[in-house]
Amino acid sequence: FINLIKNAIEALVNTTNPKITIYINFSNNSISLIDNGKGIPPSVLKQIFDEDFTTKADGKGKGLYFCKMVIELFGGNIHCKSVPGQTEFTLNFPHMDSGDSL
Repeated sequence: FINLIKNAIEALVNTTNPKITIYINFSNNSISLIDNGKGIPPSVLKQIFDEDFTTKADGKGKGLYFCKMVIELFGGNIHCKSVPGQTEFTLNFPHMDSGDSL
């Protein structure tokens, strides 16, 4: 979550009325993080979870790759949709029985 929030904050630079919204959907075990920044171009969007891919001058290309790797390790998934003015990352977690633990 730290990486996703940090990225959202960076995307909001020079945005009028910057906003980050977090939705928790208990019925489908998901969390969505939405910002109203400039958005991610489609040509970039398809690569954002690739290891070593970055658009930042000082970036390493590990943050979103690591997010995806960890959530998938625990049986979940992460995806992103973006248009100018709105980017949404959604994390889906596996359903767990009351006796399950991570």
